[in-house]
Amino acid sequence: TFEERMASIGLHVIEVEGDGNCLYRAVAHQFFLDESRHEEIRAEVTEHLQKHEDRFKPFIDGDYDDYVNEQMESGTWGDDIEIKVIEEIYDRRVVIYDSEEVDSHGVLQPMNTNFDEEGDASTVQPIILSYHGQMHYNSVFNERYSLPIKDRRKGKSK
Repeated sequence: TFEERMASIGLHVIEVEGDGNCLYRAVAHQFFLDESRHEEIRAEVTEHLQKHEDRFKPFIDGDYDDYVNEQMESGTWGDDIEIKVIEEIYDRRVVIYDSEEVDSHGVLQPMNTNFDEEGDASTVQPIILSYHGQMHYNSVFNERYSLPIKDRRKGKSK
């Protein structure tokens, strides 16, 4: 199974509730070990989207304000744009393992979600998620790191 293949490389899927908030729940688990704090993550993401409309508007079909307002609502799915925002907010990569993707040797490989430069990606603990059935994210515990992830942002303590 996917979970057994993940475990064989020191990664453990931590299931979160599938209620449309799963991306935010998974990230909340990474930072707080508490998926119920997903609304805090969503609020930061939508605030970032509002502040940086010039950067994200080209990637949104339709009215940008409508999109952001919809993202503010609990139960609205987050996707690629929100993942990029999470990377920017928390100053670290988001690494995602797709439960349906293996390479030609049957080895799990994370999806390529890094849109920008690598920077210090190799030295900074990433946010690690799994993606299931094209519709659900879970948190992933990597045995090489400890959870919760420490927030690197200046002046932020969680």
